[in-house]
Amino acid sequence: MLLLVQSVIGLQCKLVDNSMIHRSCFTEELFYIPSDIAWSCLRECRSTINLAAICTPADYNTRPLDTIYSNFIDALPVVKYCSENNKRLIHFSTCEVYGKTIGSFLPKDSPLRQDPAYYILKEDTSPCIFGSVEKQRWSYACAKQLIERLIYGEQQP
Repeated sequence: MLLLVQSVIGLQCKLVDNSMIHRSCFTEELFYIPSDIAWSCLRECRSTINLAAICTPADYNTRPLDTIYSNFIDALPVVKYCSENNKRLIHFSTCEVYGKTIGSFLPKDSPLRQDPAYYILKEDTSPCIFGSVEKQRWSYACAKQLIERLIYGEQQP
């Protein structure tokens, strides 16, 4: 029997100037760690799982700038580091990033609402439809969509 032993380092960090705010994933204790220590933890790992996000509708409706920073700006250094150092990055998003379906714009009594082509979202083929800029609820979807496009672009030769 082959036994593989792997270790897991759990960090929840937010870059602030030259330090990171760190919250252990196992406690509620909040403390600062220098960014070089946090980056050294990343250097030791083969894979990084990025779960950092503001993804609560109440938050992205009332804190759109924090949402954009959390979901795009703060993710940039991690994406860049993983790309430059050939580290595997697993990045999470929700279905919100794919926007609305065409069916959501049809009148309630339209017979086309029964046609799956209008209400089933297909990640690779459905149009990406967001609301207007003044609708803050789309700040999450737009920021996540942009970071996903950047991650995809980093993979290209």
